[in-house]
Order: sequence, then structure tokens, then C-alpha cells
Amino acid sequence: MTKIIILGGGFGGIRAALDLEKQLQKQLKSEQLEIILIDKSGSHLFTPLLYETATACSVKDDRFALRLRKTVSVTYADIFAGRKIKFIQAEITEIGLDSKTVLTGGGARLNFDYLILACGSRAADFGIRGIGDYAVKFKTVGDAVFINQKLREIMREKKEQLQPQSREFFAARPQVLICGAGLTGVELAAEIASCFKKAGEGRIGVNLIEAGPKILPMASDTERAIIAGRLTKLGVAIVENSPIDEIGPDFVQLQNGQKINGALIVWAAGIQIEELLKKTAGLNVTENGRLAVDEFLRCRRPDGQIRQNVFAVGDIIDFQVQGKLIPAMALTAIEQGQSAARNAARTMADKKLKTYKPFYNIWIAPVGGKYALFHLGRIKIKGLLGWLIREMVHLRYLFSILPAKKALRLYLSDLILFTKNDGV
Repeated sequence: MTKIIILGGGFGGIRAALDLEKQLQKQLKSEQLEIILIDKSGSHLFTPLLYETATACSVKDDRFALRLRKTVSVTYADIFAGRKIKFIQAEITEIGLDSKTVLTGGGARLNFDYLILACGSRAADFGIRGIGDYAVKFKTVGDAVFINQKLREIMREKKEQLQPQSREFFAARPQVLICGAGLTGVELAAEIASCFKKAGEGRIGVNLIEAGPKILPMASDTERAIIAGRLTKLGVAIVENSPIDEIGPDFVQLQNGQKINGALIVWAAGIQIEELLKKTAGLNVTENGRLAVDEFLRCRRPDGQIRQNVFAVGDIIDFQVQGKLIPAMALTAIEQGQSAARNAARTMADKKLKTYKPFYNIWIAPVGGKYALFHLGRIKIKGLLGWLIREMVHLRYLFSILPAKKALRLYLSDLILFTKNDGV
């Protein structure tokens, strides 16, 4: 029996599993093939809703974290119900590419014929002091819930400060510092500022700190101006050209000598592959800290040769167009999952592989409340209509992985819970 193992149940891993099942029905029915997806969590995290989770300050505290976890996650049992895809909840501790095995934390050793790496990334710290100790990462539901609880704490403390001098001091200094002004940092800063405004705490500052010369490097100057204007309207202070030297318990020290105080520091700048992949013998890790792949998304060996049976997708790969890394977005991960599944199936059938041609000139930047900028080539749509397009994209994705009834129910529960926090 041929075994295909997919490591990781993010956007790319889910898409690869579902597409493989669709393309290899004949082999699955005759029990000549087994598709296995392994993830340490029991649920697929719908990461676009992490921002809403972090800033849903209008939702009551009662069983809050539990409600949020159920809303932003979809169980693999639901996704794979009735499908010929086996799910194993386990943490992978070792990958043997030459022995074609993976080892789980429970001690199980699983064999594979084909492997798709869709493990996802972790935050990169660039060697900056204090990130691990004092900055909150923004990758998991736990991170989002922690940020939400911290925002509530900041607002409570502000209301409890009765002394005029203390109140003025508290209002004068920025309270939330977002480090990194890519799509993640911009959306999070906007949502936090919207949360404060809706709660009547607009005097609590939000700083968006970017090491580079401009926020959102993939955006045009016109788009950047639109987004910067929206952020400013919400009360976000944009700090560009400001590399960080150190992060402390309640401050960010910039390389230019400026020190910015804050009650909450969130790190949203840069990604790198997990240690598991770094220590896996036989993979080629590039200078960008990601996996080298060919045009078919097959992994390269350290000597540049191709591993015919190992594919990789998502933000762990170094795939460049005209010398630039393609953006790490859900849409590109889904595309790559489709491409890896197609080429794995074609490899099994001894057919010519198809080059992965990324269509990444599309993105949506939500900028607080019911406002987003939608970019598709030369098309730009902003405001409420941009936000509605984003909602349709979310709904379409849920329909692609779940039965219609479950997808609609989950979408409506998201909408009801999170729009309480949104203003137009």
C-alpha cells in the first residue's frame, strides 16, 4: 500500500489532503493508497479570525476563551468526516527522509512513500534581545486570548486610575506596541484601536513600529496612503524606519535611541521554520531561513538535488518570483497545497509534473471594523465593500472544506460573535 503523509493541518495541508483524496479516488477505493494528515492539534485554526479573537472586547467574559476557541477552529473530524483521509493527532519529533519515516511524541514510527511538509512557521526574532521574554507572539488561539485579556486589563486599569496626575500619565504614553507592519501588524493594530474606540478608551495609544522605510511593502504608494490614513483616523501612530534594538518588560528600545513605553508588546515581524525542520537531515535551508524547493514544490537536498517524493508548502518554503519571496498568505498556501497534491499524484502515475505558478497579486488588508482594502491586480476596492469581499472569501473557504450546512453555521456564529466588536 502506498502511503502519503501530510505534516500539518494549516491551509496548505488541508488543501493538499482534500485534493489528493479527490484525485486518487480509484486507488483509495481499492485500498491501494492511504492518506494520513498529522497535526499536534485536533482542530484546524482559521487564522484570519485570530485578529477578531484578540480584540473582541465587547463580548462578555463568561466562558469567553472557550467560545472563541470553538469559533475560530474547525475540528479535523468535521473536515474529514466521510472522507478517506486518516487524521492522527500527534506531535512529530523526528523526520527521517532517507528512511521514509516520521516519529511521533508517543513513540509511534510511521512509514511513508510520499511526504508533504505543511508544518507552518514560528516567529523569527532576528537576534533581538527580550523578544522571547517580554513580547507576545501572534500565532495561536492562546496568543490571541492572552492579548484579549491583556487589553481588558489595560482598560480596567485606566478606569480605576482616579488620581488626575496618574490618569494624565497613563493617557499620555502609548499602551500597546505592535512590532512589524506587514499585513499581520497592520490588521492587529487597526483592530486594537477600533476596540479601544468602541469601548470609549480612545486615549489609550497604539503604536505600529516598522523597521523598514514603509509599512506594507507589497502595497503601492496609493494603497499605502489609504491604509495609513485609515490607521491614523483610528488613532494608530505609525513609526517607520525604526529598527528595534531591545525589548523589555514594558518598553521597546529603538536603534536610534528612542524608548517607547507600553503595557503590551506584540511581535508580528518575520517568520522562520520550526526547529523540527531545521534539525531534519537532508533538507536545504536557505539564507532566508526557509526550505529550498524546485518549481514543482519538491524539496531540495543540501547539495541542490531534488527529493522526488518530498514536497513542501506554505510559509516554510523559499519560493521567489523575480528575486522576491512570494507573500506568506492563506491564499498562497492553499494554491501550493493544490499544486503539491497535483504533482504528488502525477509522480505516482509517472506523468509529467506541472510547474507551480503563483497567483499572489491578490490580497485583502482589513483595517479595523467593517473596513478593508481589497487588491486584485489593478483593481482596488476599499471600505465596507472591501470588507464584504473579505467575508465572502472566508465563507467560500469554509464551504470548500466543510459540508454546506456546517460551513454556514460556523460562519454565522463567527459573524454574530465578532461583529459586536466592529464599527463601520
